[in-house]
Amino acid sequence: SAKKKKQNIHCSWIPSINITCLTFQENIPEITAMGTCSMGHFFIMELVGRNLSDLRRQLPHRRLSPGTLYRAMLQVTHALSLVHGAGFLHRDLKPSNCCIGVDHVTRIYLLDYGLARQYIDSSGLMRKPRESIGMRGTLRYVSLEAHARHDLGPSHDLVALLYSIIELGDGRLPWSKMRDEAAIKASKMGTTVEKLCEKQPKMLKMAEVAFLSVIDDIATSPTVAEAEICELQ
Repeated sequence: SAKKKKQNIHCSWIPSINITCLTFQENIPEITAMGTCSMGHFFIMELVGRNLSDLRRQLPHRRLSPGTLYRAMLQVTHALSLVHGAGFLHRDLKPSNCCIGVDHVTRIYLLDYGLARQYIDSSGLMRKPRESIGMRGTLRYVSLEAHARHDLGPSHDLVALLYSIIELGDGRLPWSKMRDEAAIKASKMGTTVEKLCEKQPKMLKMAEVAFLSVIDDIATSPTVAEAEICELQ
């Protein structure tokens, strides 16, 4: 209904407008205007180009070259470190939310903060986890924590980033053609890290192992882990 749609616009506005503190940062699209209309709040951001998912599908082998993938990974990691550093989680990181620039085609922008949530309070501490939440994100890329309906932390975004990198480099994930959540979850649980990364070039495989180390660290020490994310760049 129109009433429900207006409520959804209002809800998504709160995290999205808070993210505007990151505008003018590299790899974050610039917010050029904001305000309200009859349907609710709105903001206008700079025009960007095609997303990485569409670009991958246009290529002959439906995958990015190792060099292109590595450069894209560094830029998305940088954008994510800015979001986390501002105290927010993205919660819907995926290739279709990463776009090239129009004027700067070698620059990658991280988009779509409609599911973003502030996880650091005003005193700089992590907010207490909620006992149960609904699904947040896109099934193909979410962490097992999301499948379990647990409250999410920064490691969730890193898992989504890792899955995105592997899909862009391999052309698919083991569960890419699955639609049932239970089947996707089972496939994720049954796929080892070695199996997931086996087709990746050595350079990328080393970076992915580093990501896994950070994912473990970030669950217990977000501040230290954020510094480690920056070091990955």
